[in-house]
Amino acid sequence: MIWSNCAGCAGFVSYPADKNNAQSDPSGNLSYLHDPFHAIRLGIYDTRREITPENQISPPTRPSVCFPSPVWSFPALSSPSAVYLVLRFIRTRFFGNNTGSTMSHGKVIEVDNPVIFKALTSNGPVVVDFFATWCGPCKAVAPVVGKLSETYTNVRFIQVDVDKVRSVAQELEVRAMPTFVLYKDGQLQEKRVVGGNMKELEAAIKEITA
Repeated sequence: MIWSNCAGCAGFVSYPADKNNAQSDPSGNLSYLHDPFHAIRLGIYDTRREITPENQISPPTRPSVCFPSPVWSFPALSSPSAVYLVLRFIRTRFFGNNTGSTMSHGKVIEVDNPVIFKALTSNGPVVVDFFATWCGPCKAVAPVVGKLSETYTNVRFIQVDVDKVRSVAQELEVRAMPTFVLYKDGQLQEKRVVGGNMKELEAAIKEITA
């Protein structure tokens, strides 16, 4: 007798590997403590696994924030010239191929280097959006953040992927996403917004631009 365990079900359910072999199921029936589509991916099909009002599992409520893995390692940081990194960033992000034009600060800039992060937060009003690509709430508020960046063109909006620039996220004690941190003339502001409260974020932006 061959059994197949579903890793996603944390060992709560086991299924016979041969299709629809009811005799190989010692309990005489199949438990519904699983996602029925999960069983179909194992190549096993049984009409008793179909979704019915009795066994349907309600989807989880969408959270307003995301939490990273509790174990974050400090990545080894390289030590290239800070001047070179900043100049390369300015040339590619602000000027492109035409050195006579500039990019408006009314657009969100993704930063993937701690040296560039410190350079861009050293002056003026700055809003830093700490996000993760797997974070649903981050994706939900992204369009609103984009509109705010177009409205407050005198504010520099920065995005930081916590999985790419973990050293910065750890230094600023970012523990949930999205988290919005604000700077004014290089000074980290005490006020920060955790979650998708865009009205609270806009109020904080008005404070650093007053």
